[in-house]
Amino acid sequence: MNQNPQEPFKHYERPHNSRTMVNKSGSKYWLILMVLIVIIIALVPVVHHLAANSETSNRVIELQKATKKRKRVTEKKTSTAQISTKVKDKVKKKTLSKPKVQAKDKQTEIKVKYYIVQSGDSLTSIADKFNLTVNNLAQLNQLNPDDQINAGQKLRVK
Repeated sequence: MNQNPQEPFKHYERPHNSRTMVNKSGSKYWLILMVLIVIIIALVPVVHHLAANSETSNRVIELQKATKKRKRVTEKKTSTAQISTKVKDKVKKKTLSKPKVQAKDKQTEIKVKYYIVQSGDSLTSIADKFNLTVNNLAQLNQLNPDDQINAGQKLRVK
C-alpha cells in the first residue's frame, strides 16, 4: 500500500490482469459446436421432407408404369375381343376350310387344310389336334416354334 495517497482511495487500485482465466481457444470450439448443432437441427426436417418426396415420386413412377401396363393389357383384350367376334362369325361358317390346290401334273390333288386360331390356342395344342409336331406345324407356316400366335390367325395344318 502506498502511504501517500494523492487522491481519495488511490491506494486501492484495480488489478490490471483479470482474476478469471478465460480460455479463448476453448470458447471458439464451443461456439463452433453450437453452430453445428443448430445447423443439424435445422437440416433434419429438410432432409426428411426431401427423402419423403423422393419416396413418393418413386411410388408415383411405379403407379404410372403399372397403369401403362394395364392400359396395354386392356387394349390387347379389346383388340382381341374385336378380332375374336369377327373370327367367331367366320368360324361359325367354317372352322376348317379345305381349298384344293392343283399340282403341276394335274393328276395328284393335294388337299390343304387351314385352322383359324382360337383364343387360348398354342402351337402345341394345335399340333396335338392335327397329330403334328410343333416343328412340323411351324415349318408349314414359316414360323419359329417359339413364336406367339394370335386369335384369328390362319394356320396351315396339312
